[in-house]
Amino acid sequence: MALSHYTMSTPNTMHPKPFQVRMKAETHRWIHDQAKAQERSANWIINRVLEEARERQLAAQRPQS
Repeated sequence: MALSHYTMSTPNTMHPKPFQVRMKAETHRWIHDQAKAQERSANWIINRVLEEARERQLAAQRPQS
């Protein structure tokens, strides 16, 4: 079994349902460039970008006072 398949199929309580995503080659390069520049993993970069997008969406949905 390939290591990547093993990693994806191994249960993890913190991340119970890992998934794969197809992306444009330039996006893939950007993620890895960011990861290298910030000395982080590509997964960390992806999670950070998604969390920031989620926070922006939630903020936009909140009623304005």
